[in-house]
Amino acid sequence: VYSKETLDSQPTLAQEVDAALTVLTAKPDQKFILFTEAGDVDFGLHANNLDNAIGAVHSGEDAIKRIIHWVETHSNWDDSVMLVSSDHGHYLVIDHPEGLLSQPK
Repeated sequence: VYSKETLDSQPTLAQEVDAALTVLTAKPDQKFILFTEAGDVDFGLHANNLDNAIGAVHSGEDAIKRIIHWVETHSNWDDSVMLVSSDHGHYLVIDHPEGLLSQPK
């Protein structure tokens, strides 16, 4: 479980992508490769924590949106490639699946 203070003190994956693109594009004529990973999904699933795993997927989606925006604003898709993949499969064990069906109070 992450405290609010810990969460507030850490950059989001999207912010890390923005910072990396700033550094990587400091020399406009130099080609680059950016690798980014929403690795917290592993921590969430190893801990069997669905909320953290889903949150990590959303942070990855936000980072992808930033990359797409950068390409469409500063480059083009003829000169750019984006690969999105998992590094491996994983599973989640739901001990009480009926809890997913109940309405929050």
